Amino acid sequence: MGVDFVVFSKNRACQLDLLLQSADAMLDERDAHSFTVLYKADDPEFEAGYRLASSRHAGVTFLGDSKDSDVNEQMLDVFSAGSGKYCSILVDDDLFVRTISMTDGPFRVLDRDASVSAISTRLHPKIDFCHPLGLKVAPSRVNRNGVFSWEEERDTLSAALRRVFGQPARGGGDWGCKMSMDGNIYRRQDMLGCLGGISGVRSVGYLEPALASNPIPGPNGVCYRSARLVNVPLNRVDNSEFNYPSMGESAAMINARYLAGECIEGFDFPAVPAFRSCHVEANPVWTRAASGSRRPRPELEIARA
Repeated sequence: MGVDFVVFSKNRACQLDLLLQSADAMLDERDAHSFTVLYKADDPEFEAGYRLASSRHAGVTFLGDSKDSDVNEQMLDVFSAGSGKYCSILVDDDLFVRTISMTDGPFRVLDRDASVSAISTRLHPKIDFCHPLGLKVAPSRVNRNGVFSWEEERDTLSAALRRVFGQPARGGGDWGCKMSMDGNIYRRQDMLGCLGGISGVRSVGYLEPALASNPIPGPNGVCYRSARLVNVPLNRVDNSEFNYPSMGESAAMINARYLAGECIEGFDFPAVPAFRSCHVEANPVWTRAASGSRRPRPELEIARA
């Protein structure tokens, strides 16, 4: 009765490998969860990268790009066949950075509060910048249980005063991403209803807007007091992406190093990073791949709490 995860990946087997390693390290009930990777490889070299990643993660299901079905249909098939109480969508440059347990407070809130549609693993009360929009934001009001509204604060005295003084509205940017593909955890049955109401999504880049067009009911989300997941975008692989930070090394260059026996073992985060944005610019730390199972470098385990 864990979380059924779907991970979308395109030409980034090396970054996917690190995401899966971080899941092994940071998900306390790892054996209760399932992972299915829906990947696309543009050429034989990228395909070889996914074969390598698959060989290192025997418990993960890898499914290549299907020309015969839409993205939403592939997701619906996976989640319909799943057995988890919850489900989540990830992309290959996500990274788990702190532990998650189904005994955590946000899971209890999701179980008992019908107004809460999802757990956000990346939002927390200090998120105040949205990289994709290049936008300074004010965090939503988060109560003692971690509950916040997905709606931007508008018709209140506080909102009016913030406008007068030129301050950003509360709840803008990532705080409004109710149907985020970066680690929101949903009730699986709710997601099946959402997916059943959309169709014709041919590209992963258009999936999030499609999900938002038929959102899971519930005006609120729930978050942790610190980030459990961040997105570290080293490169771009989809032309529909916009204004995302990237650190310059192309997917092809990273894949070549991966096939040559190197792997990314972590990033040069500060010792105790605040993660004021859901998207984090950081340089990768490379190492030679070791045989057998591997864990991320100790520095990745920022705060096991």
